[in-house]
Amino acid sequence: MWPRVQRGNNLIVAKSKDTVIILRRDEMIVNGPVRTEIVGGGGLMPESESGKQEDKEKDSEEGTATSKTTVIDAARGAIFNRLDPVTRNREMFFEGDVKIADTQFDISCETLTAYMRFTEGEKGLQKAVANGLPEKRVRVERHTENGERQLGLAQEVTYVISSGDVVLDIWPEIRRGSHSSVAKHRDARIVMKKNGNVESRGVDIQIVPDGDDGLKGLKQEG
Repeated sequence: MWPRVQRGNNLIVAKSKDTVIILRRDEMIVNGPVRTEIVGGGGLMPESESGKQEDKEKDSEEGTATSKTTVIDAARGAIFNRLDPVTRNREMFFEGDVKIADTQFDISCETLTAYMRFTEGEKGLQKAVANGLPEKRVRVERHTENGERQLGLAQEVTYVISSGDVVLDIWPEIRRGSHSSVAKHRDARIVMKKNGNVESRGVDIQIVPDGDDGLKGLKQEG
């Protein structure tokens, strides 16, 4: 009842008394509502942004904490250290009304898969892919360094750890300030760059004033 497990930088906490945690060889399976806190590092940020070692040691001596925490809530459960039979790499999988709160963004989705590699020169988290439902796409909210608020929608959203970019695929839309960019084709792509810029890849991106019907999905699904 109310189980919790500390595993490396991950703190897994049940959000219901009925949540069950199963330890199976290298995997850990959680059935039921669960919260995961990725602590003691850069969260989902690139390693280069998580702070230099000397800064961490200095903060430790001064009794302050600069490490970031990423919080992931999942209503149906999660699987940790799941083995991909093809790549032989490990994954973290979260399912059911997933909410991710990171230092760089907030994401709401149906499922989230975080891909890890342990090969020489490519160790650690590589990317995180969020997927939505046909009737409810992935929602991304991000505040840039200059204070601009960006809201995005897409059926699939990929966070690339090395660059810090957020890639919106499958009917993407984004609102920036007073304007919205709306994909007219399924295969359009919008990239939310770490520096706050936005790039569109593909064709038929429609720019419409905020007061018009742009980003209707954000109003309906948000």
